[in-house]
Amino acid sequence: IGFIVSRLISGPGSPLQRPIRNFFTRPIPVLGILLVVGRLLNELGLGARAQGIVESRTVMTLVTVWLIFSAIDLFRAKRRDNFIAQGRADAHILGRPMSNALKLITLLAATLVWLNNSGVQISALLAGLGIGGVALALALQKPIEDLLGAVSLYSQQPMQTGDLCKYGNILGSIEEIGLRTTRIRTLSDTLVSVPNCIIAHGAIENYSARKKMLYHPDLPIRYDTSVEQMQAIINEIDGMAREHKKVIKDSVRVRFTEFAANAMIIKVRLYIDESDFSLYLQVVDELNLAIMGIVQRNGGHFAQGATTVMLENTESPHLPASS
Repeated sequence: IGFIVSRLISGPGSPLQRPIRNFFTRPIPVLGILLVVGRLLNELGLGARAQGIVESRTVMTLVTVWLIFSAIDLFRAKRRDNFIAQGRADAHILGRPMSNALKLITLLAATLVWLNNSGVQISALLAGLGIGGVALALALQKPIEDLLGAVSLYSQQPMQTGDLCKYGNILGSIEEIGLRTTRIRTLSDTLVSVPNCIIAHGAIENYSARKKMLYHPDLPIRYDTSVEQMQAIINEIDGMAREHKKVIKDSVRVRFTEFAANAMIIKVRLYIDESDFSLYLQVVDELNLAIMGIVQRNGGHFAQGATTVMLENTESPHLPASS
């Protein structure tokens, strides 16, 4: 029956076929057999020694622990496959410590139940475990905080492995989100490890989460540019941007915004329909070259870093006229 049920739930070729088949063909049948045999032995009658073994439920406790362990492993395998299907292959790193913690709790609870069924007074043992648990929790406060931080990062997903992120003044790609620390590979190829309890409560700017990217250059144009030239430059930049296949047309804004100290400023604001940074730089290169060509064709010049000096040539009445 267990084999048939496992085939109905998970067919051949499924990654969960083996853990599901093991679950339905190993601990569950053994548990059913023990229940039937126990009921039969009670009907037939047991001796004093056999009755003590049955009352302690030793075998039943072991099989129950086995069943719970198998269920935990099956749930972990299911979650791992879900994470892989969602493209979160690194998220299953939490599966092992969490499953081990659940197994440890199960084993501890089963041991206490077995001791109680065997006639052992467990009140003093429970008190000792409570005091020891408090001491252990205090000793492991920081590691537990880091583990909870990892759980927060994996559940809320502010970032994933490979994302380009900025945390504080650290900019780089997320190399690994571990149980204790998150490792960031900076643009200088250095490796920065940040404790999870800190990064989980900080402001994380995820550049890889962008669906579009902003292009916003400020163009300083010299003051000797005429009104007609400025208008032609603005119109041509606007038209060029709207015709580019990677530019979101409704986002294009080209405006003459201010008179600066040494230049007249044209601001270009538009969004590029690209989320990959390297591809975005290719589009930026194309737009920058196109803008340079437009300014040059219309007789304009950029004034970045230049200072305009106006010289007035007048003849003084006190100086002799030049020959």
